[in-house]
Amino acid sequence: MKAQLIKLVTLSFTLASLPALAVYEEGQDRAIMEIRNANIEHASYSFETAQDVSLTMTRRDGKAGFLGFNFEAKAVVGGNLVPIGYKLEVTSIDVAQDGSTIYYATLPNEVMNAGAGHRVNLTLIDHSTSTKGDYKDAQWEVSIRDGYGWCGTMDSTIEFTGNPAPVYTIEQMLLPEI
Repeated sequence: MKAQLIKLVTLSFTLASLPALAVYEEGQDRAIMEIRNANIEHASYSFETAQDVSLTMTRRDGKAGFLGFNFEAKAVVGGNLVPIGYKLEVTSIDVAQDGSTIYYATLPNEVMNAGAGHRVNLTLIDHSTSTKGDYKDAQWEVSIRDGYGWCGTMDSTIEFTGNPAPVYTIEQMLLPEI
């Protein structure tokens, strides 16, 4: 009787803990760091009325070394609040003289090559890796440039800062139907 009770309790705890297991999906982008309600330092053209600005750093399941950024904001257009969003891929990473990490990201190639040559470039300076110890008020300084064509004279720009927080992405495991 005691052995059956132990088995029942063990089974109960096992079933109760299943939703806490992380799900691994090949090609899935996982949020790892995030800024919410960033401090907008400068904005031009389509970003002038931007609000609720957030930036999320992502890592892709099954692709070692892949990093990306998801940018989200809202802007007032014709009296309506319209969402703005980009899914960007990191193209290169540099280290500044003070040890800060600089990330460069753009739209994926298939998006950039479609249509009228839409360009979105992101530069992020991560001061948390600085070796100088002269930390700024914000760990992340971000600049985004959005435009079409080659010249860039009418590109929309936004510069914002913030302190990223880690994102925990444990998802609920789907149990097979019996």
